[in-house]
Amino acid sequence: MPRSSRDYKKSNSRTKLPFKPNRACMELAAVFLESREAADRERIGNDLMAAVCERLKVASPKLVVKDEPRPHRVKEGRLSYQRLGSYSPRTQTIRMHNRTAVRAQIVAPRTAFETLIHELVHHLDFEHLGLARSLHTSGFYHRIGYLKGLLTPQSDAVATPQPPRAAQPRLL
Repeated sequence: MPRSSRDYKKSNSRTKLPFKPNRACMELAAVFLESREAADRERIGNDLMAAVCERLKVASPKLVVKDEPRPHRVKEGRLSYQRLGSYSPRTQTIRMHNRTAVRAQIVAPRTAFETLIHELVHHLDFEHLGLARSLHTSGFYHRIGYLKGLLTPQSDAVATPQPPRAAQPRLL
């Protein structure tokens, strides 16, 4: 069986992480959800990821938050693409932009938090699950929702992500 097929099956079958948040993790998540400045989001996000990764006994990635608009493309006067965040397994770095693509407004706290957790789960796919590729499977989206739910149990402001309909898994 090709490695990518094994990775897909493993990713799809894992819907949870063996993670129990401590008070520090939950407090950092709450503070991140209140932050708006790029430097604050970078500092708090790095602290949050370090706390989560420490509990999972894996190395923490580095977060870089640029105070710039998201990379995007406009086609026929309409936004056709925007990058919310990215993770590099080679450098173990998560990159996010703190401003919206077109209007350059501050990214909403919930959106910034969801992007951070999405990219962190990519990191955990490599470091914790040992995958060669992090695929957008149903299991991947369940792990995002599971982690967000543990970090923000009192918040109904953070919705569980849903995979795109009829989406094919994308390689990272």
